[in-house]
Amino acid sequence: MSNKRKTRFIKRVWLNEPDSASTGNVVAFDGEMVDYDNQPFQSTFFRVSDCHVSANIHKASYDTDQEFIDKMKRVRDVLDEFIAHLESNNND
Repeated sequence: MSNKRKTRFIKRVWLNEPDSASTGNVVAFDGEMVDYDNQPFQSTFFRVSDCHVSANIHKASYDTDQEFIDKMKRVRDVLDEFIAHLESNNND
């Protein structure tokens, strides 16, 4: 572990099969970092990437922990609904 980072949670998952040419992945991170001015700050984010495009949801400095948790729950709910929709219309 770096002396400029205190990791509380990190998870990295490839979204494609090992032999796939696609580079999709998801990363979740929560920890404390030290910036270039040696000032500590909290870094909390959830990133989804596929090939060369990424979407990053981060906890802003003005967000409370509960606000970020609620935001992530709404993302989870939409994702669950979308998966259910895709599965119900799956013709494979």
